[in-house]
Amino acid sequence: MNLLRPLALASALLLAGASTPVLLPTIPPGLSTDERVFARQALRDAFQLLDHPAQRLLTFRLRVVSVMPEGVPGDCGELPFVSRQRYRGKVQALTVFGIPYQTFWVTCEGV
Repeated sequence: MNLLRPLALASALLLAGASTPVLLPTIPPGLSTDERVFARQALRDAFQLLDHPAQRLLTFRLRVVSVMPEGVPGDCGELPFVSRQRYRGKVQALTVFGIPYQTFWVTCEGV
């Protein structure tokens, strides 16, 4: 009986830690349609950089923190992720409890 209580507490903490990053939005609300298109591209590009199995194991979620226009005219991205303006975005890889593990700066040219 004494062993069940710490085991249940540890399980509850692990469940809370794993579910916290999942509850955070991947793309911030309030972005324009074009900015959301770039944010999806930024998530895809940042995920491709997580090439080591340990990195993918530690990363519970990728989220876009900010999207800023670069002010340079032209298209950005590859189909189907083409935005009409060039952007720069910040993407964070989150671990247990939503703790940032890595930060990526994504532009139209890559990460």
